[in-house]
Formats: sequence, structure tokens, C-alpha cells
Amino acid sequence: DDKAPILHEALSTFVRTLLRGICIEVLLDDGSVIFPHTSLNSEMTHITLDVNEAQRAIPLCDVERVATARELRTKNILTSIQPYLDDRCCTLVLRGFEFVTFRLDNERHREYFAACL
Repeated sequence: DDKAPILHEALSTFVRTLLRGICIEVLLDDGSVIFPHTSLNSEMTHITLDVNEAQRAIPLCDVERVATARELRTKNILTSIQPYLDDRCCTLVLRGFEFVTFRLDNERHREYFAACL
């Protein structure tokens, strides 16, 4: 498959970036946003959101799906932030029916983020 090296490089870059950590917009239930420092732990088992001394570690094994706003609507997965979602949003659907929604700069970045995650 001639796309395998490209996919491998994209995934490697994504992992390296997340291991260092990035500041990424997270949408809260009321539509407001926070900009936590988001990183992947060295074992690559948890994504950590770090904002103002508060930290949340999300075990990747708890992520049941990564969904766009359209996919959430199509699958009838209703969230309290539904009115605030747009094509830049990528929602982690976690075990226990919890959600974490990231909003990227544009739709292309969202597609990349969702595919790599």
C-alpha cells in the first residue's frame, strides 16, 4: 500500500506533537471554552488536559469513539453542547456516556486530529 508511509509519518508527527503537548480549545457544556495544555503521556495510554492547576487524565481505553458533530446527530447521541458544535469539533465519546469536545482551527485539522486519535 503506497499510502502506508504517509500515514505512518502523519501518525508519528501527531504522537510527537501530543507527547510535547499542545494548547487546544475544549468546549464546555455551557458553550464556553477553555484552552488546556493537552498532552499524551509517555506510555501513550492517557490524554491529559491541564488548565489552571486542574488536571484530567483521560484513559484512551475509555474512548469508545471519536465523532464529528454530524456523526453525533446521525447516531442520535445527544449532548448538552449540541447547539455549540460545528464542523471544527471532534468529540471523544467516553465509557460511562461522558464527552470531551475539542474544537480545532478548521475542518481539515479536525479530520487529521480525529483520524490520528
